[in-house]
Amino acid sequence: MRIGAMDLQGSENTALPADWLPGLAKVIAGGALPQRDPRIRQLYEVLRRRGLWGRSPRMRRVLRFAWKNGLAPRQRPRLGQWFHRRLTRWGLLPGQPVTRVASIPGVARRPLRRVGLRPVNVRRVRPVQVAVAPRPMSRASR
Repeated sequence: MRIGAMDLQGSENTALPADWLPGLAKVIAGGALPQRDPRIRQLYEVLRRRGLWGRSPRMRRVLRFAWKNGLAPRQRPRLGQWFHRRLTRWGLLPGQPVTRVASIPGVARRPLRRVGLRPVNVRRVRPVQVAVAPRPMSRASR
C-alpha cells in the first residue's frame, strides 16, 4: 500500500458530511425517516471515526432508535435543535448553534425549575452506651 493513500483508508464508503448531513438534520427536526436509512449509518461512521460516538449517550439513543424504528412524519423542533447544536459543536455542521428554544416560532419555552438551598432540620444525637457481653468460657480454660 502506498503511504499517500493511508490517510484516505476507509473513507471511500462515506461522503463528506457537508453533502448529506444538513438534510438529515432537517429530517430529524421534522420529517419522515425510514428504517435503516443509509444517512444514519454514515453519521455513525463519521462519529466513530472522529472519536465522538461515545461522547453523547443521547445521540447514541436517538441514532439507534432512528436506525431500528425510523421516524414518523411530524415536527420535533427541540430534538432537531439539539441535534443541530450538537453537530455544530462537534464541527460537523458549519455555523453557530441556535441557543434558545424560544427562537423557534410556535414553541413555548418551559420555565426552569428553581433549585436552591433549603434549611435542614438538624437533630442532636445522643451517644448510645453499649454493654459488653461476657465472653463464654472455652473448654480449655475450665
